[in-house]
Amino acid sequence: MSELPSTIRIGGVDYAVVARKDLRDGNTGLNGHILYNDCEIRVEAEMTPLIKWVTVWHEALHGLLEHAGMGDHEEKMIIALGYGVTQALRDNPWLRQPPTADEVSADE
Repeated sequence: MSELPSTIRIGGVDYAVVARKDLRDGNTGLNGHILYNDCEIRVEAEMTPLIKWVTVWHEALHGLLEHAGMGDHEEKMIIALGYGVTQALRDNPWLRQPPTADEVSADE
């Protein structure tokens, strides 16, 4: 699995992705955190690459719902979706390959 991206775009907003070693200080239990006003996703640096990937997805899902006006979503829904989406992507490489422009225009 590759390193974290430097930025990801969520709802038209570019978020910097930053690995930090302090998210779990004080037993917070945080693997990640999205800061909407700072356009930043923070990910705990001391995790495996897989858990970092799942965490970025988790925070991206928070961002998608926030930008869609659903900021009052439940954390357990995000946890389920985060693990569900990443498992589907790992198990089904086809889901990571959008149709080409030729394939899209052939459908029209």
